[in-house]
Amino acid sequence: MQGRRRPDGASRYAADAHDLQTYIDAERELQSLRVPVLVSRADPHTRLFVAAFDGTGNDRTQPALGPQTNVALLYDQLTADPGSHPQIRAGYVPGPGTQHGKLVAALDAMTGRSYDARLEEMYLRFCRQAHEWLKADPDARISLANVGFSRGAEQAAGFARMVHERGIRDPSAVDVQRGRDGLIREIRYGGGMLQAPGQVAQAQMLFDPVGTGTPHRRDRRPPPSVLSGFQLVAEDERRDQFPSSRIIDPGLSDDGRFLGVVVGGAHSNTGGGYLEDGLSRRAFNLSVDYLNALSDRPFLQKTWLRPDQDVVIRSLEHAPFYDDDHYRRHERHGLPEAERRPAFECIAGRLRRCGPEERDAEPVDRVLDAGFERRAVPPGPVPETPRDDRDRVPAHRRDDLQPQAPPRSPVQLILGTFAAAEAAGDRDGVRAALAAYLDSPQGREFAAQVEAGAARLREAERLAREDATTRQAEMHAPRVRASAI
Repeated sequence: MQGRRRPDGASRYAADAHDLQTYIDAERELQSLRVPVLVSRADPHTRLFVAAFDGTGNDRTQPALGPQTNVALLYDQLTADPGSHPQIRAGYVPGPGTQHGKLVAALDAMTGRSYDARLEEMYLRFCRQAHEWLKADPDARISLANVGFSRGAEQAAGFARMVHERGIRDPSAVDVQRGRDGLIREIRYGGGMLQAPGQVAQAQMLFDPVGTGTPHRRDRRPPPSVLSGFQLVAEDERRDQFPSSRIIDPGLSDDGRFLGVVVGGAHSNTGGGYLEDGLSRRAFNLSVDYLNALSDRPFLQKTWLRPDQDVVIRSLEHAPFYDDDHYRRHERHGLPEAERRPAFECIAGRLRRCGPEERDAEPVDRVLDAGFERRAVPPGPVPETPRDDRDRVPAHRRDDLQPQAPPRSPVQLILGTFAAAEAAGDRDGVRAALAAYLDSPQGREFAAQVEAGAARLREAERLAREDATTRQAEMHAPRVRASAI
């Protein structure tokens, strides 16, 4: 027996036949989507920029943060040999919560407040690449493919709106001011326009968008210049704190412009970032098929499969404050798996108003759309799994997995009670749950950390007062004038 190791920090179970079938079904549904050919070697003036936004806590340049996500893997392929696809370039922005300052990173990971700064960073890179292309070829026709995972998928959707509303600005006279975290704090473009607003044809590939925090207050509706989109939703993501944003609804849209599919696995089983990456490889291959169809020739390669790692991670166990009340309630009511996860439908950024116009994509620009041929999405070849991996025991026969979830910890039960009482407006229940939490070992540790932080703050304030008193005394002290000898 291999033992109950948890390489990804949580227990896991083998993906079942239903989970694996969702990827087969998704590939079949993807073939029904007709996408615009944005870049073609037959037209040397066409150019495609791939804007890659990573997820919360994910940064391909910081290996210590964990394995690379599908967004990072796509970017690495695109930049490994640029000469093989000279009409395509890419930009990459790390996910929220990846700053080097721990406090700043933690706040960003919780709130996603760097949303605007990361969009500005990508916009600057896009404008610089467009300027370079147009300088070499004034007749260049520039298109955009936005790719993202988690909050990065929300940023990818928001970036589409930014480009639609701004067009492409001349970056030759740009003034950039950055904060201590390296992110853009303020930016001014002194040049003119390289491309008018609404004239950049776009597509978007979204891995399980989650917009908790700032993204929910931004407009992420696909604008008229987004001609196509494909969204993957993680069926087995149970956390209440990770509602799936319906930027693209499940199924094929009425106009055939968008496709949303629900696939087996938790959040990072879909977007990548786990060591046991069997399911995320399948999701990666779906994204390769979609993105390759935007070109008349494939420019990305699929990866081989790892049946031994086709596992679903219990992401609920990643932190004690996560809960899944919504999922369990729908499970008790008999809803199918694909409908149990909470969904966030108000994607226009107005949280108190959610009419149809706040939920749906804007109508396509038919004039812009007519300028591009559309084609089906052919499934590309999957490389053969290397023998060393092929000979491993498949996940459904492994003896180190846990078919049943471990019991919920006392802290999770307390926090679930707290959340239910808060939602019901039960103040006595809230106080009782809070008291129970503070009486638990984790609660006492948290209280000690808070008290230690408060003590440090009090000490800093005391030293500041002493320093101010000393400075004031020095200012009012009589000055002694030196006398000549």
